[in-house]
Amino acid sequence: MAEIDIKVAVLEEQVLSLRREIEHQAVEYQRRLSELNHAHDKQVADQATYVSSDRYEGWQGEMNGWRQQVSAKLSELEGRSGGVMTARAMVLQILPMVIALIAIMSTFWRH
Repeated sequence: MAEIDIKVAVLEEQVLSLRREIEHQAVEYQRRLSELNHAHDKQVADQATYVSSDRYEGWQGEMNGWRQQVSAKLSELEGRSGGVMTARAMVLQILPMVIALIAIMSTFWRH
């Protein structure tokens, strides 16, 4: 009987050891799961700060439209100032010719 008692005690100790290992493994799984849940929550919070691609594309479309409007307005303003500069240059070119013609005409009228 003593031999059977020893075998039973050994088996009982093995069962208890396996139960302790299972409990330790369960605690470790719980810890890992908790870490994963925290990592997932952090990822969701981080993604909330990102701009979605459709929002970005909409914003970029607005910026491109604004840029085209500014470019068109600058071209228009440049055309206006270019026209003024062209008229001014023309007057400055014609004015000496007019003075020269007046001088020539006054010379002929005197004689």
